[in-house]
Amino acid sequence: MKILHLSKYYHPYRGGIEKVIKELSEASVKNGHEVTVICANESYKRQEEYINGVRVIRLPLAFTVFSQPITPAIFKELHVEIARTDVVHMHTPNPMYEFAVLQNDFDKPLVVTYHCEVYKARALNNLYQPVSNALLKRADKILVGTSFHIEHSRWLKEFAEKCEIIPFGIEPKYTNINEKISHYLQPIKMQYGSYFLFAGRMVPYKGVDVLLKAMLKVQDANLVLIGVGRMLDEWKALSKKLNLESRVHFVGKIESDDEFAAFVHGARALVLPSINEAEAFGLVLLEAMSCAKPVITTNLNSGVRFVNKANETGLMVPVMDVERLGEAMNRLLQDDVLYARLSKNAYEHFQNHFLISTCFARHEQIYQNLLQKLKRTA
Repeated sequence: MKILHLSKYYHPYRGGIEKVIKELSEASVKNGHEVTVICANESYKRQEEYINGVRVIRLPLAFTVFSQPITPAIFKELHVEIARTDVVHMHTPNPMYEFAVLQNDFDKPLVVTYHCEVYKARALNNLYQPVSNALLKRADKILVGTSFHIEHSRWLKEFAEKCEIIPFGIEPKYTNINEKISHYLQPIKMQYGSYFLFAGRMVPYKGVDVLLKAMLKVQDANLVLIGVGRMLDEWKALSKKLNLESRVHFVGKIESDDEFAAFVHGARALVLPSINEAEAFGLVLLEAMSCAKPVITTNLNSGVRFVNKANETGLMVPVMDVERLGEAMNRLLQDDVLYARLSKNAYEHFQNHFLISTCFARHEQIYQNLLQKLKRTA
């Protein structure tokens, strides 16, 4: 089977959606399928390469608008690649690529993974929503990570009969500390001591400002933040203003998966203090749970509540509640019995629901069913 994925970016770009597509694509290749990913490059040139058997076409970036890459070459490239594929799999939101799909008249299965809603300016949403609705109407199957994606969506209820819930999955590569991870882990422990970890893009909805203020109430641990983005300088300035510079460490972008795994293993827990439902799932939570780390999240009406079961796999606090977030962090520092129980449950929850092998098998069956249906109606 030839599968075409359409994404904003792809590995080594580090983001939740990109991680989902990487894991799914590599699992497909391991099971004998041909996979092509078309995405934006982070530079102004076209690049084609193979990464772990996945053919990746990165299109020249013209510019970026509201975090959306603009790559005019998608229209010509997509027309060529659709002719060569069996299944087209669109990952949304990605307005330009969605519009490009709609410009192509093809008789092949179209699968859409609806990762999250767009939380941008109303004017932009008014422009994008007709495109999104048209794509969802045309799709043969719409995939979502949890039931919360449907229940709390402004747009998906109309297409509920097309939706199928498949929790996102990852390969548990870093559950055990190997030699490469250990190489990074010891220096990390020496430099940062006992610490909580945040990992994600430095953008407003991630709520890092709330986390920094909560750190004023946490006296016996540091905070390490991995990631880059437009809020990075502002949040560094806030850390300085709060006199937290000696305990809060912005380490920027981590290129090595082994080094990232070392930061996870070294942490007391992972904290994801997101402030709205743009945080639709929180894939980084799976990376923490696969290493038996409890997590702290906010009580969003999103898939985050499925990933982190409150008081079972981690702690959950009200959105933007500095006081409660600080209390939760202190609980995980002070209550070793609670910590051990949450750690054990977090790992078991990951194993039961979020393995890429299960995720891939569900996707493969959907692809095959749609292809068989197409043959019957041909």
